[in-house]
Amino acid sequence: VGIAKGPNRKKNEFVFGEIGNLKLEMRELKKWVHANQDILIRVRDEAHRFAVAYQRQLRKITRYK
Repeated sequence: VGIAKGPNRKKNEFVFGEIGNLKLEMRELKKWVHANQDILIRVRDEAHRFAVAYQRQLRKITRYK
């Protein structure tokens, strides 16, 4: 499962990959994702915030060397 921001940067789109012929499991996964989409979006946003902060820290360190 992947979360992508839509063209207008506000919409959250969940992308599901295909693995063989697992239609029943995929249906259950989609239900679970729909029920938990708020927490998944928050996790994505926090991971992005962490990555941006880390990159800024690296830039600051290399700038002063």
